[in-house]
Formats: sequence, structure tokens, C-alpha cells
Amino acid sequence: MNFLAFSVLHQYEESIEINSVTAFSGLGRLSFFPAFAILIAMVALTGLPPTAGFIAKLLIFSSLWSTYQETQNMMLLALFIIGLVNTVISLFFYLKIPYSLFMKEIIQPVGILKNSLTRNLLHGILVIILIYLFLQPDSLMGWINRITFVL
Repeated sequence: MNFLAFSVLHQYEESIEINSVTAFSGLGRLSFFPAFAILIAMVALTGLPPTAGFIAKLLIFSSLWSTYQETQNMMLLALFIIGLVNTVISLFFYLKIPYSLFMKEIIQPVGILKNSLTRNLLHGILVIILIYLFLQPDSLMGWINRITFVL
């Protein structure tokens, strides 16, 4: 998620010299694929479906809640509530860029976004992985369990 987000942001920064969120206004209409990739990355970082970020937050929050119910430890409840509040706050910050990309009008003339086949292929693979891990989270969990069993 992070690598995809920073890779696309780097692509925008080096091509168009974007240095603020408002500079993204309307660029989703000019260069759809990088804008779609950053949309998926930001949705995953927020923890919304259909991305692996949702599964990660679901597993963390459900584990935290079930442990709280067993132990009645107020610290676990506080962590659960703080995590939920942080998730809501992250919605505002992470979705600012996709909102600017697709919903706002272009406010300044922009250069041409440098698209390379390898970069688009990398972004496409990462987007597919984020969506695949939402649909098949057992594949990653099985791999992690095998690694921890060996250790």
C-alpha cells in the first residue's frame, strides 16, 4: 500500500512538480491510470473494501475486541476506540488526494505526466495484489503462518 502510494506520488512530483494537495485538482481526468492507482492505495491505507487494508484492519480490530471481551482489560478497549477514531480521521486525510484528482476542476495548467510502461506495470501489479489479498486473505495468512512456524 505504502509503496504504491509513494511510487505514484513520486511519478506526479517528478513529472509535473506537484507540491500540494490542491495541485492534484483534475489530474485524474488527464492521466487516469496513475490516478486510479493512487485511489486504490489511499483506499487501502484507509482500510476500506475492496482492498487488503480492509482485511488487515478487520483482523486487528476483531482480535482486539475478542481479547477485550475475554479479559475485560480497559486498556484494550481504549486501544480499540483510539484505533476506530484514527481510522475515521484517516478517511479525511487519505481521501483528499483522490477527491482532488477526480472531483475538482483543473486550476492551473499542468505539464505532461511521464508514463512509462514499467512504472504502469508495477502499479498495475500492486493494485491487483491489493485487491487479490482482499478476495483471498488466506493465501497471505497461510504464507505468514508457514514462515512463523519455521522460525
